[in-house]
Amino acid sequence: YLSAKPDPIAPFADPVMSHMNDDHADSLTAIVKHYVGLPCTDPKMVSLDRLGMTIKANIELAGGGYGKIRVPFPRPANDRKDIKTILVEMTQAS
Repeated sequence: YLSAKPDPIAPFADPVMSHMNDDHADSLTAIVKHYVGLPCTDPKMVSLDRLGMTIKANIELAGGGYGKIRVPFPRPANDRKDIKTILVEMTQAS
């Protein structure tokens, strides 16, 4: 633990999450469906780190209900540019 390094995404995670939640909810829905295989509505990105993101959404299976879904990135992100590139690639693939 003492030798662990801070996540390089932490300093700008909040603005990225706000932007995605405010302007790209449709992309989050498509990403969850494509990468995790779960249909959902009302997605909100609630955490973001170099390895992926956690989405809280209404999951449309087994009676529905809200839950958190971890969506891993296809590769680690090291800076803000990587996050943008990865999110755009994931959206396009979805």
